[in-house]
Amino acid sequence: MDTLNNLKSLSTPNLQELQNHFIDYIYKNDNGIIKDLVTPEENLDIYKNSIFITQTEALNTIFNTASEYLTQNPHNLDLKYNLQNIIKVFVKNIPCGNSDYLEYAEKFIIFLKEITLTPNIEYLNCLMKLDINYSQLLMQKNNILPDYSILQNIDNCNPKQIYITTPDIYKIIELDYDIIDLWDYFITYKEFKPHKIIKTKQLLFMTCFNHNIYTILINHQILTFLNLINKSKDSSIESISSKYIKNSDFENTFISCVQKNLIYIENDA
Repeated sequence: MDTLNNLKSLSTPNLQELQNHFIDYIYKNDNGIIKDLVTPEENLDIYKNSIFITQTEALNTIFNTASEYLTQNPHNLDLKYNLQNIIKVFVKNIPCGNSDYLEYAEKFIIFLKEITLTPNIEYLNCLMKLDINYSQLLMQKNNILPDYSILQNIDNCNPKQIYITTPDIYKIIELDYDIIDLWDYFITYKEFKPHKIIKTKQLLFMTCFNHNIYTILINHQILTFLNLINKSKDSSIESISSKYIKNSDFENTFISCVQKNLIYIENDA
């Protein structure tokens, strides 16, 4: 009882002190101090602060590459501090709404685009975009690697019965900076190799084969080809090739997709 009276005689404790008392209550099962010391409003402050911390840590975990890149490059410490502040402002002003932190991370990317960005923050935006898609693919359906053995005997096959399909789940990511090699190297080795970041438009195909993330740069011609396959009711070689004015355009794009493991070829005979 003396302890309680002593606590009451003190000035209102700060949030850290309240959290310490709350922890004592959890582990010592003594609710006397908390019951008399913490008002409902202060209790809500503890809960609110916990939510902010959880959501901030979730974003930092998802944006692992961007965060580690700033950590491993000392000259970027000011930039890291600025990014952490931006995340804190975002978390305190835009609620998550649910436990889907990947969706919340996508909202943060939009938030970054809406505020004034330095070039450095812009390329970090690209790293974050890769991190989000990477996390999403790991949680979705896994694809098997394409098997192209049918091509060895394709001259003897009926083109109406040979179908072209794409992986069930894949991402096409538009990048504004040449950062894919930087990101790929980190995902593999957990460190960054020297890399000069150049502002340039890139299209990236990303999917998951046998539980491993697969990335490859593509061009707009390949993107058009993939979209054509997905939109066609009949995706046979005969049907898809007929949509090209020049047969050579189809053949070159088809070969390029096979070389890059972007499509499946199935015999429906």
